Amino acid sequence: MLIDIDHFKAVNDTLGHSAGDEVLREVARRIAAVLRAGDEVGRYGGEEFLVCLDEVSHEGLQITATRILQSIREHPIIIANQPIRVTESAGLAHSADFGRVNLERMIDQADRGLYEAREKGRDRYREVSPDESVRALEYGP
Repeated sequence: MLIDIDHFKAVNDTLGHSAGDEVLREVARRIAAVLRAGDEVGRYGGEEFLVCLDEVSHEGLQITATRILQSIREHPIIIANQPIRVTESAGLAHSADFGRVNLERMIDQADRGLYEAREKGRDRYREVSPDESVRALEYGP
């Protein structure tokens, strides 16, 4: 799963880079709070996070993505006594073959889903099937 903080540049531009750094830390905490033991989250670059879920079903992936989206959307981040509303867009990729995953291919697939989530209005997740012929799922407001 690739997660991107929507309109993050506006936070840096209006509140400064230290506020942006605090938003990144809080988003990372909220993502980590949703994950199970064995799952991993890391900053992938800029305002993007890579989430790897260990041996998760397709339904489990959807549930986790929804929980992450809601945990970020539903509670503002407080910086200098000022509430900041943050949303995220995400691209999902899933493989039922837990032992033989091509990580590069999975990240590329999630990146295509992330691009589509942004194009469809942000604050949602999107999954693109490996052959790109079927849009497997979407969740958003």
